Amino acid sequence: MDAELTLELALAAPRLAPLAEALTRPQLPARPASAAQYAALEDADWEHPFAIVCGRLLALGPWRDRAARILAALDRLGPEAAEIAPIVTRLVAAAADPARPLVFADELCADPSLLDLFADRFGPDAELVLYAPGWTPEQAVERLGPLVDGSSAEIQALVVPPGPESDAAAAQLATAVLGARPLEGPFAALPRIAPPEPAHFLSICTIFKNEARYLREWIEFHRIVGVDHFYLYENRSDDDFASVLGPYVAEGIVTLHAWPLEPGQNPAYTHCLTEHGAESEWIAFMDADEFFYAPGGDLRAALAEFDLPHVGGVAVNYVNYGTSGHRARPDGLVIESYVRRAGHETALDLPAGLKAPGLDPGDLRNYYPLNARISTVVRRGRAQRFEIPHHPVYRPGFHAVTENHERVDGPMAPRTSVSKLRMNHYWTKSEEECRAKFERGRSAQSGRRVWPDDFLHRDRALNEVEDTGIHVWLEPLRLALGA
Repeated sequence: MDAELTLELALAAPRLAPLAEALTRPQLPARPASAAQYAALEDADWEHPFAIVCGRLLALGPWRDRAARILAALDRLGPEAAEIAPIVTRLVAAAADPARPLVFADELCADPSLLDLFADRFGPDAELVLYAPGWTPEQAVERLGPLVDGSSAEIQALVVPPGPESDAAAAQLATAVLGARPLEGPFAALPRIAPPEPAHFLSICTIFKNEARYLREWIEFHRIVGVDHFYLYENRSDDDFASVLGPYVAEGIVTLHAWPLEPGQNPAYTHCLTEHGAESEWIAFMDADEFFYAPGGDLRAALAEFDLPHVGGVAVNYVNYGTSGHRARPDGLVIESYVRRAGHETALDLPAGLKAPGLDPGDLRNYYPLNARISTVVRRGRAQRFEIPHHPVYRPGFHAVTENHERVDGPMAPRTSVSKLRMNHYWTKSEEECRAKFERGRSAQSGRRVWPDDFLHRDRALNEVEDTGIHVWLEPLRLALGA
């Protein structure tokens, strides 16, 4: 046996002493029942104590380093290794895929996508050990129960007081550790399975139809204010969107999906969550006529405030802009041309805006203000799906908050507040463009808007207040566009 490995075992922690002894004993070591690596062994393999010791070494990890050294030692053994090498190869393969990982409970609460990673990698028959040192059983049930509810995995919760003895006991239960934190103490001997780091900090997901003339301004604006990536779902467009988006796709800035479903918005957003949710720390789910920014600052810095255990997403008010008097499409940029919006307290008698069923629909005080509506920026791993476009269904234990940390459980915020985060929603643009928008139809529901009734119902309210705060980015945007 490799003398270096033998010495390392002799000098290691006391719990490794039996392995060092096994290296010098000819008799067969006792067959343990709990080590996943031994499932790869056949009955005849137990005639080779050397192979069993190798399996124990691999079980204790870090397996990649030990596997290379064990295989090198086999090369030096000569003819004897011919019989043992296939056995050790199977052990190495088994060690590469530990079947009983341990996850720290506080880390799982912070990143529930670890459960998805576990299920994808190990399948429904594997066991996951949840380690919650210092938690009471009641706390474990309260915090972990919602996260693991409905999971097909076998999950064992280990709730113990903190201390080195409990760490050693937890390490003995597992064949690996699943999580991002560095391993120390007894856990340092276990292989670590780290989830992939998100490729992006902030991305945007949207579905669009016939938006080619606006897409470049929209993408370049958001790149300026701090967005890394765009997940775009093209919904039956017949304009020249491909030539606009081609360079961004080639550079890896845009991920483009053809999405012919009608209505397609909720399925598109859910697809983005399930297929791309792990790629970004935050994803803003918003419309292609919304411009997302942090007044007076960088979006990244503004979102850092919401890096909290309970926050699944941030509900951002979108401020609704009107025509600003334009009958036809003007020559300027969108953020340059449309400068009049609805007042923050202005409400209209729109069916979706009624605050509660049974209220008098003839009283405008019973409606949410237009600008109380939200779009949501979702935190990685904390939302499950979309059933309405502007507010996802969160995993148990998480919810959305406003920029003032008020809880939000639907598509409306309790009040309009846009001092930290804001979306400008250019709902009409010009009268000409608004009519074309009505003719395109909705992406979230079937049925068409009525022209000109719906437009006229909103037009006056959407032009009450002049607001050019977004113009601080106008010159940088012109430079980015080469205008």
